[in-house]
Amino acid sequence: MTALPEPLSYCQFLQMQSDNIISRKQGDDLIDHAYAEAAPILFRKAEESVSPSMYSLNFLWIHKAKLSEGGHLMGADENAFMRRVLDPLVDWQTKQPEAVINFWYDSTMIGETTIEETLRALRERRPIDESRIRFRDIRSIPFVGENPGLFKEDVPVYFRVDLAKAITADYVLRQDGLAYVVNIDNDIVAVVREQLFDQQTFAALQGVGYTFGSAGGAEEENSFIVLHNDDTLNTLETHRIYVIDAAKKTFELNGGRASSQDVFAKYPDFKTVMRKKFEQRTGKRWLDQHIQVWGKPMIFPGSQFGVVGGYKEDMLRLLRTALCNH
Repeated sequence: MTALPEPLSYCQFLQMQSDNIISRKQGDDLIDHAYAEAAPILFRKAEESVSPSMYSLNFLWIHKAKLSEGGHLMGADENAFMRRVLDPLVDWQTKQPEAVINFWYDSTMIGETTIEETLRALRERRPIDESRIRFRDIRSIPFVGENPGLFKEDVPVYFRVDLAKAITADYVLRQDGLAYVVNIDNDIVAVVREQLFDQQTFAALQGVGYTFGSAGGAEEENSFIVLHNDDTLNTLETHRIYVIDAAKKTFELNGGRASSQDVFAKYPDFKTVMRKKFEQRTGKRWLDQHIQVWGKPMIFPGSQFGVVGGYKEDMLRLLRTALCNH
């Protein structure tokens, strides 16, 4: 098998500029090309910085069926614990040590001591700053308590997961008083804060209030979502109406039944409304702006549902080593 060529790393790119191997214009051209090709390594810093106090990183794990054994959040499965809990937390906290990380779970699907055992497992296996990691129960969110039928065990787990992502994002923006919320699946490779809110992403968030992840041809996967809310965009209410309330209505109209894609299928309407708001506000067509048309370039594997896109394991490893790391 032919080995994959190593990509130009972000550090190598900066060194080439520092050594005058490439000019400023050539560097800008390379970044523009990377943006046009949805390449996830090169980026341009935004002129306005987003501080760690303005956002939180949010992970989620909801079990398909109630845990039937003791232990941490993955029961006795050590490999799953490393892949789904510890590794992503360490990865993102290493890249963004000042960020607050929320890890959401459903307390009705785990044991009474599961979170305590999870915290113990984290301490034993890897150094981690617990002061910036919070395990939070989706059952503490009023919407979940008012609509328990949406989260019953017999409801498809991907419906529950996607709806929980939308609800936790809504709750964090409303209750935690943040400008931005970042929802991250546990297989998304971490990036530094400057790349998370790079020039292109920042422009999209100020323009239409959202960005979704894209990788290897995938167009806007909900495995990575950033939402921004302010009085002009009114992202929160639009997101609540067109995603959360719409998914609930579909569930009710179907007699309390749901399919795995019911929540994901609501996002196109949300995006359309947010883009129309941009066009009404600015008099410009969103697609003419050439910013974040197909999502934010990120590094993650292919979709669970076989959608085109994502990276294979060998490419994931190479790209991970090429990212900006400080």
